[in-house]
Amino acid sequence: MMTDEEKRKKRALSDLRMQSLKHHVLVCNGGCCVKNGSGGLIEAFRSAVSEANAADFIRITETKCTGRCIDSCSVVVYPEGVWYRNIRTEHVALIVQEHLLRGNVVPELVSYVCRNGKFVKLSSDPLEGLSQL
Repeated sequence: MMTDEEKRKKRALSDLRMQSLKHHVLVCNGGCCVKNGSGGLIEAFRSAVSEANAADFIRITETKCTGRCIDSCSVVVYPEGVWYRNIRTEHVALIVQEHLLRGNVVPELVSYVCRNGKFVKLSSDPLEGLSQL
């Protein structure tokens, strides 16, 4: 059991980390996504973020089902509210390098984006979706 002092220190460290956080990546770990390899995605994201020395400002979180089985494996990036679809381990480096480090959403992998507080489905044609990003 943690002492009050240990809890205080842990809370202070957590508060510092939240202040430096730029992106929160949610990796679905629901049934359909697990069947499509989400466990490998979580490790691939954590590894890519670590290799980029970006763990201080990018957090990777494994979630329960996000309700988008049709898009499995789904990955959501906040604060932008970008929902990526059909993600496999071979997409991870691109998402980390382009979106998380350079700020460029990867439109060909996006299903939904948040616009004016609402999630908007992008066109199935990735080139048409470019104008929406």
